[in-house]
Amino acid sequence: VRALVDDGVCGAGDVAVLLRSTTDAATYEAALREAGLATASSAGRGFFEAQEVRDVAAYLRLLRNRHDDVALLQVLASPLVGASADALALLRIAHPDAGGTDRQARFLITAVERPPDELASIDARRVRAFRQRYLRLVDAAPRLGLAELVERIVDDHDLDLALLARPDGPPALANLRKLARLAEAFEALRGPDLEGFAALVEKSRVEARESDASLAEEGVSAVRLLTIHAAKGLEFPVVVVADAARGRAGGRVAPVLLGADGRLQFRLPN
Repeated sequence: VRALVDDGVCGAGDVAVLLRSTTDAATYEAALREAGLATASSAGRGFFEAQEVRDVAAYLRLLRNRHDDVALLQVLASPLVGASADALALLRIAHPDAGGTDRQARFLITAVERPPDELASIDARRVRAFRQRYLRLVDAAPRLGLAELVERIVDDHDLDLALLARPDGPPALANLRKLARLAEAFEALRGPDLEGFAALVEKSRVEARESDASLAEEGVSAVRLLTIHAAKGLEFPVVVVADAARGRAGGRVAPVLLGADGRLQFRLPN
């Protein structure tokens, strides 16, 4: 696909990759993005499972409840902050034992407010910058609509710049624009209910299979990934039928067998 696009035979948006099943869709999607091609998938992860959507949703939960340690760790590890694995470990170690007498000190936000001295200088700067931006957003949240709040999270933390530095940046940014539109639609029906919208996103992540944002609407040319079943009735200038060697389920010999004599036997490709 990369060669076809480079040779001017077609654009990325002209290409559809058809898969027999969704099992390995993420592998093909990752390979295409590594080759510098934007993708739009209806075969792999759902919209609500996209990492950038989950990161901003975690930030929304954190704005509602600063004591949500799971949301805080996800935000710190995400491109919103970019704290290293060492920093996350040090913050957790600095987090007082839950059996302590100070109930407020049990929450991880306490370690963010008083970072340990052991943090590397770049991590310390990132944690301090996050705390300042987070407090500003906490103060502004009651005055902002949900869609505007999503956009402020992205803008204040330069998440758009961080995403666009990656090969999959345009589709990731398109997903965040879609999240803002969903927030606007939710607010039109339910009002500026931050807790309700955050809960809806989390519930949808578990239950729904919303497709990625329409990249055509965002002006992004992207390779489409979809199952053969989902492609019925559709036409594309270039179609790649992938994953054609996958065998049928059932009737397979186990990949590893333990013989009666204790020896291991491995099934090898023919």
